[in-house]
Amino acid sequence: MIIEFRRDLDHLEVPRRQFGIFRNDEQPRSVQWIEERWREVRLPNGRLMGFLELKYEVPYEYNGWWLKLGDADWARYKEGFLILRLSPGPGCTPVFKLELKAGDPQRTHPVYVALEQSHRALAAEKGFADVVIPLTDFGIGDFSRMRELVIVFEKRSIDPAYRKGTLLVRSMRLSLDKDPQAQTIDALLDDLGHRVFRWFAENHHPKTGLVRDRAPNCRGSKELPAMASIASSGYFLSMLPEAVRRGELSESEAAAKAEVALRFALGEMEHHEGLFYHFVHLETGKRWEQSEVSLLDSAIFFNGCMVAGQRFGGKVQELADALLDRADWPKFLIRHPKDGKPLLALGWTPEKGMLGPADVRSSEMAMPYFLAVGSRTHPIDPACWFNTSVGYRRIGGYKVLHGDLPLFTSYYGLGWHDLRGCADRDGADLFGNARQAALANRAFCRELGLKFRTYTAAEGGWWGISAGDSPAGYVACGPVHGDPDGTVWPLAALATLPWIPDEMKEDVARWRASEPWESALGDFGVAPFNLDRKWVGQDLIGIDVGSFYLSLANHANRTVWDLWMQHPIAISAIRKLDLKPAKPSAETGR
Repeated sequence: MIIEFRRDLDHLEVPRRQFGIFRNDEQPRSVQWIEERWREVRLPNGRLMGFLELKYEVPYEYNGWWLKLGDADWARYKEGFLILRLSPGPGCTPVFKLELKAGDPQRTHPVYVALEQSHRALAAEKGFADVVIPLTDFGIGDFSRMRELVIVFEKRSIDPAYRKGTLLVRSMRLSLDKDPQAQTIDALLDDLGHRVFRWFAENHHPKTGLVRDRAPNCRGSKELPAMASIASSGYFLSMLPEAVRRGELSESEAAAKAEVALRFALGEMEHHEGLFYHFVHLETGKRWEQSEVSLLDSAIFFNGCMVAGQRFGGKVQELADALLDRADWPKFLIRHPKDGKPLLALGWTPEKGMLGPADVRSSEMAMPYFLAVGSRTHPIDPACWFNTSVGYRRIGGYKVLHGDLPLFTSYYGLGWHDLRGCADRDGADLFGNARQAALANRAFCRELGLKFRTYTAAEGGWWGISAGDSPAGYVACGPVHGDPDGTVWPLAALATLPWIPDEMKEDVARWRASEPWESALGDFGVAPFNLDRKWVGQDLIGIDVGSFYLSLANHANRTVWDLWMQHPIAISAIRKLDLKPAKPSAETGR
């Protein structure tokens, strides 16, 4: 994509933000004859969409709008297409000119763009139309240095009846296929991966290594929260090896970021028995208000320590091991209030002491238990894991372990734990359960399509009942009737990619082709939304963004799985818990 006009022009993501209007020098200086502005347009379906609005009048020779490309390399698209998504406004000319400037800034390569009746009909129906221009039409031999793109309203090519009008431009993008929807699903997922990594890169503090808990799903936000999350920070550590593989960071950059984060955590951050507060200040690492020391969120950070230490070695590994070995897990053991059995607590605060027990057998709860059982310095008895509860529920025809919980709980720890084909002595198969939970959640949303528009096939068949922002604030919903209100959390569904890859890719294709896609897709990822309430979430949350990135990394390359599973703590935990091949079960689906 070259550019999208999702937000006002001050926040456009273009090289050096160089763009603007121009006119023939013969025009009187007292008259502009062309105006640019960003505006939201209400589409026929009632949704709002941002556009660049160009109001022009051509009494003299020409005027228009230019965009600097910063020597962009378009070489891979030389046989491809430039696709303009636009809408003809009042009086809009049926013909305008596009100019590209390549290596020689003085030479232009023009193409005349014709808005056919089919474009106007589609724009009337949907609010926009896609105009496809083959790049070969520009007659450029070398696309490796594209300097400028210009929209020109030219007197000689415009019918006198259309010399004053309005053109609305939604986006400009490059494609190797003339079909605007033809981007492969793998390429689309790859693009989403880049987007979510940019969210972390922009919300990461360079001196502390901490990452915001939440931040807007758009670039250029003026006010950003100062609250960081130890879990978001742990996800960033876990993402660094994959970021190197994908070319988002160099080896040295990634190792340096890991070292900064680990050094700060070890030497500067408040902790209790080696575990960290859930929410902290981005710049100081100090406890945020009345936040708790969280075992779950600290476990995500420690998982990141393991992955980064294994990947980068040296000082990174030394700092990571010091943090892992400092955690005194037995200090967080409590007795279950009903049966008196020992369990890990969910957390601790100075005001209340230990919080309630982590008493559910799930992928989410496995994170602190696996670390505590495998600890080299302060281990707990493996029996504590088996004191957690095991209970199944049938959802949408699928048997799911603790099936009434939000979707993320079924795969959270599996971002690191490669338990494919393994079960514990009680037969709990967490890896297999992640697939069951995803399919059940998907089926449940299809049932809810009778009640809520968000989940209907006509709108794309969106699914993902989990925890996150909603029109009612932050909620934690399970696939239980009466819980969801029509809100969907697409990132929670996307993170199930390793367990239902075929189904997920089919669904993503439908989502992309649906009307809600334009509204839900922001600069950094796909936001939660609710069609019935006409609501789209403004923020993304680090743990949601991070879990999708790890799932994408594992699905594509097993990056995080292989690193975590090679760590001595992981090896010890798997051995002590005696995880063995899961027994074949008749409960494989419906």
